[in-house]
Amino acid sequence: MFSKPLIALLGFNGLFSLYHIPLVFDFVKTDPFYHALMTVVIFIAAFFFMWWPLVHKVQSQPQITGILKLGYIMADGILMTPACALIMFSEAPIYATYSDAGAWIQALHLCVPSDMLAGLALTGPDMFHTLPLLEDQQLGAILMKIIQEIVYGSILAVVFFDWARKERAKDAVPDALIPKYE
Repeated sequence: MFSKPLIALLGFNGLFSLYHIPLVFDFVKTDPFYHALMTVVIFIAAFFFMWWPLVHKVQSQPQITGILKLGYIMADGILMTPACALIMFSEAPIYATYSDAGAWIQALHLCVPSDMLAGLALTGPDMFHTLPLLEDQQLGAILMKIIQEIVYGSILAVVFFDWARKERAKDAVPDALIPKYE
């Protein structure tokens, strides 16, 4: 199942996009169990759905090779765009955990011990923003997309040059077949 490119593409990118829906994101960011679960699920899905079709060497499973790998990587990058676009082109802040003081404090419980949090005089997420909230959100989406493009571009380059090297080797004429002129 994991080695089938279409299932892998839709599986990971569907999960990634679902996670970035504001209702889901805010719920996950305010519940320790679901936050841990979603983090683990996304990391496992990234390996088994996103990268497995590119790297596995299991002979009993279908493998994509050559130019199909390039297409797979490009399709993966394209399918990741909706999650980034949702955040990038929103006209208002979409995540309560970054805009609502109550939800923000609840989300802080994921990374700051309760006793330490009780001793801090925090008023809300605005005290940490150097940009207006909407611009901060859009910058986050832009950075998410740029980093994704750098990673995918690097992998594309490796796969492309590997494919080109193998194609050249396959098409090379053996030295014994080249006539010698003396």
